[in-house]
Amino acid sequence: ADEGNQYLVVSFSATNNGKQANTLFPSFSLGDDLSATILYGDGYEYPPTSLLGYDDDLHDEVVNPLSSATGILAFELPDTVVDGTDPLTLQISAGSSSSAEYQLR
Repeated sequence: ADEGNQYLVVSFSATNNGKQANTLFPSFSLGDDLSATILYGDGYEYPPTSLLGYDDDLHDEVVNPLSSATGILAFELPDTVVDGTDPLTLQISAGSSSSAEYQLR
């Protein structure tokens, strides 16, 4: 990570129960694509950082129907966020229609 920042690494596993292939966390999102954000404190949002060349990075991972993918998402966060005490939440969204939140701190 850049100076003054640290990586928060989240292990992630997803299964495609649909009837066609889907792309996890695409670099260029089109509406209903799966996305992830770290929410901090009073509305601060941090998108995942693509770790180019890292095999376990789930960005742009194509998952065929009835198949699963396991890997990581990395988020570059300022030291003040990592060392802070405000809530830290992982939000996974599929477009604007549905989302799930996981409290990390």
